Amino acid sequence: MRDRILSFLTDYGTLVQTEAVDYIMSKEEPISYMERVLENIEEPPFILTVEHLRKVEGITQIAASKAEITKTQTEVEPKTQFIPEEKPLDNFVEKGIIAKKRELAGPVQELPGEINLFSDISGNSTCQGKIGDFKLYFNDRLKTLRRLLKARRGMAGVIPLSGVKRADSTFKIIGMVSDIRMTRKGNKRVTIEDENTSVNVLLTKGTALVNDPTVLDEVIGLFCSKFRDDRPFRNDQLLKAEEVVRPDVPVNRPPNRSEKTVYAAFVSDVHVGSNTFLKEEFDDFLAWLNGTNGRKRDVAKSVRYIVVPGDVVDGIGVYPDQEEELAINDIYGQYEELARLFSRIPEHIKVIMLPGNHDAVRPAEPQPTFPSEIRELFGQNVIFTGNPCYFSLHGVEILAYHGRSMDDFIKALPSLDYSKAKKIMIEMLKKRHLVPIYGGRTPIAPEHKDYLVIDRVPDIFVTGHGHATDMGKYRGVTLINASCWQAQTKYQKMHNFIPDPAKVPIVNLKTGEASIIDFS
Repeated sequence: MRDRILSFLTDYGTLVQTEAVDYIMSKEEPISYMERVLENIEEPPFILTVEHLRKVEGITQIAASKAEITKTQTEVEPKTQFIPEEKPLDNFVEKGIIAKKRELAGPVQELPGEINLFSDISGNSTCQGKIGDFKLYFNDRLKTLRRLLKARRGMAGVIPLSGVKRADSTFKIIGMVSDIRMTRKGNKRVTIEDENTSVNVLLTKGTALVNDPTVLDEVIGLFCSKFRDDRPFRNDQLLKAEEVVRPDVPVNRPPNRSEKTVYAAFVSDVHVGSNTFLKEEFDDFLAWLNGTNGRKRDVAKSVRYIVVPGDVVDGIGVYPDQEEELAINDIYGQYEELARLFSRIPEHIKVIMLPGNHDAVRPAEPQPTFPSEIRELFGQNVIFTGNPCYFSLHGVEILAYHGRSMDDFIKALPSLDYSKAKKIMIEMLKKRHLVPIYGGRTPIAPEHKDYLVIDRVPDIFVTGHGHATDMGKYRGVTLINASCWQAQTKYQKMHNFIPDPAKVPIVNLKTGEASIIDFS
């Protein structure tokens, strides 16, 4: 029941104290009780406490008494509003998410002239979790990706789905995938929809299309025809796919380059606080940055940026029995230790830090930047952004994303796995979306603008999450799946997952040359 309560509160959008969980479990019907409580809180506190629960109970009792006095009363009781505590992280003991309707942190410091920030959810959230938000969110996704698809060569003359009945011969359509299923005869039937209607398209057995890596909720273009005498069964509404087209990345896009030789290093999934955190290896990396060991000292002197795409600490309660694998069992203490380590990074190196699914921000993506209580622990050379984030360093454009959606890609497309993360990243670029699948392991916040669309092509695309090191290129984009600084945990061993830790990808921003320095 405890896990169900934590999952319920996570889905709703708030953190919770251990004592509050015990209090909820003491109720006869804990989940029903939580539903009644949350219905009477317009903006939950950063951390839900026993005092908050008792306060709401008092208000709901008053409301019930008024309703008993007059059955015809139609007024709705004003919902309880809470002011976040001054130190919300001091008592943070359960992993959760920042409550819905909370104003998310905005820009926290002035950026140096060589760093430009293009896209970040921090300070720009419009989501309230209402049904209307989801409509606006998916409409924005469809509109943006349809525009990108129409710009593809050969996609001129696209017709709306409502015009399919009148179309003859072959035609082109664009829509969002709402259903995928295999027929008894081995064909793949895909349903796509736009703002007004939906159609079914058959990817026929015996063609390469039946193995097309289609996933739910992605936006695709289709060259279609109508079945005639060769149709597998009589259904005038069923279309035959001749080709699947995706927004994808242009082939001949010239990459941006820095005018001077500077290096960017990519360091992900530090997981400070875990008892499997590789402190000795991380100390070795810090020593390298300070020029006190002999490996590639010339490169170390030219490192000006470190990009950290999430999971900087191990967090609390992120997976079952995590507390048994923690060296630091206080979330604030984990960030304090991380800040102590990062204080050893030379001040001339700027650190761009994103959150991940282990960090103390809402898990729903796009994720805002860290709360002020965390940011204040770090030096001025640490720049905090949300996840994902699009920025440039000396004119070189970088898309940084923690990579939680890799879990959903691997489940939907079994040919993919964490050890070859660049293949997953290529799928993201082809689909021009970081998290196309809604309803999987990656929660999505229905912002009115879809910040997860890859609406501009980066020079460097970096992810983490997979605890593996992988590099490559796709149509001029440098792909980096950064390493981790955590040895195999019991949870990973149970799932037969072997990490590849303590490796640092670096890129020369002038030449685009990428390499890996091994500290393992």
